[in-house]
Amino acid sequence: MKNDYNDSNNELDQDELMSQYYYTDQNNYYNNGYNNNNNYYNNHNNNYNNYDNYNNYYGNNNNYDDDYYEEKKSKPVKKIIIVSFIIIFVITIAVVSTFAVLNLMTSYTISFELNGATKIINEPEKCKSNIFGHCYVTLPSATRENGEIVGYSIVADSKTIAYKEGQEIELTEDTKLYVISKLDRKLTFDTSNIDEIEEQEVSCTTYNKEDSCKVTVPEFNKKGYLNTGYSKEKNNTKVKVYPGETVELKENTNYFPTYEQYDITNKFTVTNIAKTVKLKKGYVDITNACANKSDKIIEYLKVIETRYPFIIYNHKITIMSSDEFHTYYRSNEGVKGITFGDKPNLLSVFIPCDDNTIDIYPVMFHELMHVFDMGSKYFLGKTLSSASEITEIAKKYYKSYNRPLRSYAYTNREEFFAELMTYYYFGYVETTHQLTGSINYRQGIPDDMKKLAEKFICIGENDHDVSKC
Repeated sequence: MKNDYNDSNNELDQDELMSQYYYTDQNNYYNNGYNNNNNYYNNHNNNYNNYDNYNNYYGNNNNYDDDYYEEKKSKPVKKIIIVSFIIIFVITIAVVSTFAVLNLMTSYTISFELNGATKIINEPEKCKSNIFGHCYVTLPSATRENGEIVGYSIVADSKTIAYKEGQEIELTEDTKLYVISKLDRKLTFDTSNIDEIEEQEVSCTTYNKEDSCKVTVPEFNKKGYLNTGYSKEKNNTKVKVYPGETVELKENTNYFPTYEQYDITNKFTVTNIAKTVKLKKGYVDITNACANKSDKIIEYLKVIETRYPFIIYNHKITIMSSDEFHTYYRSNEGVKGITFGDKPNLLSVFIPCDDNTIDIYPVMFHELMHVFDMGSKYFLGKTLSSASEITEIAKKYYKSYNRPLRSYAYTNREEFFAELMTYYYFGYVETTHQLTGSINYRQGIPDDMKKLAEKFICIGENDHDVSKC
């Protein structure tokens, strides 16, 4: 039973084995089929990839053809550019070479005019251009006897400096330059016998071919003497140049101050001078008797000079005591001041410092009006008091019952002018000062007198130009 059983089991085992084989084969079949299918699809994908590679191949071939075509097309353009560049380069070299050759063949001349100078040192004549067409020259130095070289100008007789000595300049054409030179001319003075002088020397400058220039002669002072001007020769008092005068210098010159004693009724010299005060124009001598009393007078003189600078002009004012004044002048005590001199720009004024009978300020202004009157002769050739208007107005009011101005004004035209101006000044201009004299200078004057006084002031303020007044 056992064997049968075993056989039977064997059969079963075989059947099962067959069945297992079957299933195994079947699985293998399916597995192989699946694998084959996968291989198929894989091969198919590979084929697909090969197709992409094929496309890429032909795409690359196409790109290769485009690049080849573009390269083939650009070759003539490159050749044209290269050839053009070579042609331009050759032309440029040729032009530059030609230009350089022409420049090397080009030269400019430079010349100089002394224009008052003495000589040119190492004067260049030409300069040749370099290959860039530039032509440079260094300007030489020059000399002038007793003078100085300033530079060079491009215009004849000009004082405007265009170039300096030693400067390098470029020439673009034939050029002519003019030397600029200058020479100082001095006027000096012999000061050995005077006390002071406004300036020890004055000078002016001439340029180029100028042979002269002008200077103004300064004032000087010798205490106790009247300054009479300058002489061009020592001990020669006939050839005179006056302080404030403008003179022409052609060479260095020396002047000699001249002076003389005061001349009224007798010649005398005021020797007791305590101090001398310099005004803008002219001097004030103060005697010992007035040394402690003259400060206010000097202050007031400066006020007048500031207000009317045309009044005081190169003359001397002497302030002294009444006793000194009457001794020197040998006059009665009715005379309070005096102006004298026959030279319009060299006048002398005497004013007492201690006269209590009349206010000193109107006296001083009155005397300064004489100076103004006489000084106008220096500019106009005649005094202001000689004007026909003075005569007409004086005649008009001379016989009036209550005539304006004090009676003394009608003694002559000079006194009428001085009084007219004094009344005008203290009546309309200087109204603050307290006048203590017996004469009423504050009283008004008629309109025609007032207008005439203003005309004279106008003439002074406009440098004696009558046409402006």
